[in-house]
Amino acid sequence: MKLVQYLINNHQLPLTSFALLEAVLSTKLSLIKLLVNEYKLDPQVKKGNGIQAVDFAANVGAIDVLEYLVKDCGCDLDRVGEAYNKNVFHHSTTNGHFSLIKYVINKYPQYTSLLHSTDDKDALPIHYACASGVMQLVTFLIDVMKCDVTTEDKNGFTCVTWACYSGNFGLLKLLIKQHHLNPRILARSSSPEAALMDGDVHILEWLKQEYRIDVVLFKNGALPFHAAQDNHLYCLKYLLNNYSFDINATKPTDDTQPTLLHIACQEGHVAIVLYLTSLPQLEEHQLDLTIKDYNGMAPVHVACEEGSLSIVKYIIDHSPLSLDMTDSFGRTPLLIAAFSKNLPIIRYLNSKNCNISILDDKGFNVIHISAKGGSLDILRFFIDGGYCNPNITDASGRTPLYLYIISCLY
Repeated sequence: MKLVQYLINNHQLPLTSFALLEAVLSTKLSLIKLLVNEYKLDPQVKKGNGIQAVDFAANVGAIDVLEYLVKDCGCDLDRVGEAYNKNVFHHSTTNGHFSLIKYVINKYPQYTSLLHSTDDKDALPIHYACASGVMQLVTFLIDVMKCDVTTEDKNGFTCVTWACYSGNFGLLKLLIKQHHLNPRILARSSSPEAALMDGDVHILEWLKQEYRIDVVLFKNGALPFHAAQDNHLYCLKYLLNNYSFDINATKPTDDTQPTLLHIACQEGHVAIVLYLTSLPQLEEHQLDLTIKDYNGMAPVHVACEEGSLSIVKYIIDHSPLSLDMTDSFGRTPLLIAAFSKNLPIIRYLNSKNCNISILDDKGFNVIHISAKGGSLDILRFFIDGGYCNPNITDASGRTPLYLYIISCLY
């Protein structure tokens, strides 16, 4: 607090009402009082998405801060106006703040009805409580507050799937065995998928044994793609090492037909790329580094588009044929990197002696793409380095200078 006062008084630290929200997140009541009483910051302030100070206090479980904001500053607990229309119980259950929830219920019983209200996703506070994995809180809301555990939110999640997401095995069994809830095996948002979102193979294995799930055939082989998407390397290793998945299969729910390697490249998950390429390359189970998705993009194209230099290097080192491979639009990795304005990747590809004269389906080479995109640093690299003719024309007879001027005008 002394540091804040020093910065404000001696260095003209800009002080806006949003500083108060940050102070609430710090849970430092003395600092909050200083900002409100001495520097006259508005405790009713809302962030850009509508979240207010009492919501922040509920989110971090600060009972003393919440009490001060309500009793001394006149903040209202039943005001709902933030982006997702969450109330104080939605915010407090998200992080499992049992003590704060009991405090609000006991101190302000007029607000207990908010426990049964939904946000814009149709989620109840008990959904968020299950996601937090705090079993004591969940049992309190069910047994004492009689919260409804059977509802489904707009994303198809129920208390059971949120419990899988939390990774709390005991909570999951409590809901299914004692409260007789649907295990949600074949639901739109299923419990096996929710377990993998948290990276929990133990829950997945229990569900498999309990409900006789064929892990490989489940939802047409979707489970490894969830692990790759969410960067759960341990889960992906577990699935591929223990079950006979096709490593080159495409994602069943994606029309662009990406493989596991495409997804890892798109998300920039370097460790997963390294793992996939390190798998034993058996004849019947060999990773295809050049396999293309629906748009004709190989993993190297995706990595160039997303700007992951380390992945681009690794793929080209292991698959030299990827260097000048084209997608469905005639674009090489170099041309895609030019579209993405990624000079480090362009420098690397050029150092590997990629073909810089290849034209895409529109008749553009790397200079034309860079000029049209206004990428002056890339133009300088190629022209000053003597790699390209600065007056070369595209398929329509336009020079890089002409394309660059047009890009500046429009």
